[in-house]
Amino acid sequence: MKKLLGHVSITSTLEYIGEGVDSLRDILETELM
Repeated sequence: MKKLLGHVSITSTLEYIGEGVDSLRDILETELM
């Protein structure tokens, strides 16, 4: 059960980081325009 929870938290963390990267990329593109 603990292994499953660890996997879920890693997946959600990666998704959260991915969203953050997308936001940063949008901000950078806006700044560079």
